[in-house]
Amino acid sequence: MRKLVIHILGSLLIISLVFFFSPKAFVGDTDTARNYLSTIVSCLSTIFALCISIALVAIQLTASRYTHRVLDMFLKMPFNASLILFYFVTIIQSLFLLSRITEPIHMTLPSMLQPQMNADMILVVFCFVILIVYMYAVMKLLKPEQIIDNIQLEFRAAVHKRKTAEALIRVEQVCDIAKRAAVEMDSTTGTATVRTLMLMASMGDPQMRQSVARQFVEIGSIAAKERESGMLISVLHALQEMGTRHQDEGWFEDAPRVVEALRQLTRSSLIGQDQLPYVEEVVENLFRISTTALTNACEKGEACADLLSEVVTAMKAIGLDVLARDRAGLSYVMEDLIPVKLFQLRTLSVSAGLFVYAERVRRNALLAQLAMVNVALLDAPRSAFTALLCALCDVEAARDITERSELILFCAALARYMKREDVVKLCLSRLPACNVRESDWTGAERVALSRLFDFEDPFFFIESVCKSIHPCSPLTVSAPH
Repeated sequence: MRKLVIHILGSLLIISLVFFFSPKAFVGDTDTARNYLSTIVSCLSTIFALCISIALVAIQLTASRYTHRVLDMFLKMPFNASLILFYFVTIIQSLFLLSRITEPIHMTLPSMLQPQMNADMILVVFCFVILIVYMYAVMKLLKPEQIIDNIQLEFRAAVHKRKTAEALIRVEQVCDIAKRAAVEMDSTTGTATVRTLMLMASMGDPQMRQSVARQFVEIGSIAAKERESGMLISVLHALQEMGTRHQDEGWFEDAPRVVEALRQLTRSSLIGQDQLPYVEEVVENLFRISTTALTNACEKGEACADLLSEVVTAMKAIGLDVLARDRAGLSYVMEDLIPVKLFQLRTLSVSAGLFVYAERVRRNALLAQLAMVNVALLDAPRSAFTALLCALCDVEAARDITERSELILFCAALARYMKREDVVKLCLSRLPACNVRESDWTGAERVALSRLFDFEDPFFFIESVCKSIHPCSPLTVSAPH
């Protein structure tokens, strides 16, 4: 509104100055004046009509491709007022002068009409200048980047006025542009919308951040379906950056929503579309989010532990889906997800200052690893477990050796339960000691562990494995039930 008022006042000021200080520009008789004025009236009327028609057609096409908000932006454009004002004043002035010329043909133009004719000629020049500026403004308005910037300005105004509903509408409009850009394979526009949505999430309230995370899942799903790799990578990086930023800003209750969004996007679209490289990117982003949580462990121990548990659950679900749907992803699960990402989460959670919460995170990560091993034992070849053990043996720290031995022992117990003696022998060759205490597994963790053995006593099979080691290290387990 402020720009509109400035344009109207500026146009009126220029028109007034033209009428009062116009130089002598017209030299001719009454016949020349009549022809000139008639031509100006018809020419300006035609140009004005064509200009508006072309602009409306372009606006309609852009609105159908991006968002209907383009029409509202066009109507609010301040150059509309300047164009209409200059053209209407010039056309009406020309008609008025045409009606005032009553002298015969080839007579000298009356002196009282001479200044008005001069002003009319100057106004015609301004009409053509403002037409060029107007067309440039319309073309600039139709650029997708400009549309996104205008919506972002409206979003800022709504947030400043605490109008949450209006701000959410602006978020939905940017999301509509992103989805259509994904369908049209317009990576540049899609990337711009993703950056704008990230900015909106950082400025809004929890409801806004939740809406943006949910919309990223839909945008990423469309990009995966259309094979729009550039936009899909932008969405994955945006979710990862949102997760880390939420923690840096102290919004720990919003970070699990980002983890859930990454999990949904992977399970619903990436795995189903056989896009394993992007699944690896998702797991890497989840790991970055978890490392950010570990840096804040001393201040927000319980919140960080909850977030790490969410990350472990998401990695577990992704790994199980990869094993169930994409057998080509077996090598990734056995060589990277289990021995590297989840194993590092187990070891880092102990040394990051989580204190009483560290053991819970460590057990959740171990159960996630065992769940994937349990599925792989159904039909995975021995070479897959060889790769798993080789990756685990790269760890050198003393604490990591303990964690590694525990995982290998449980894998051997699962293999014995499923009668995979080839895997048992493979694990025994890499198992330095039996260091599992049954007393450490109680409550829900004991139930989850028993579920992997179809609710048989897991420590019966662990004891059986340990008896196969010569010499056997001490083991604290109960007698089989």
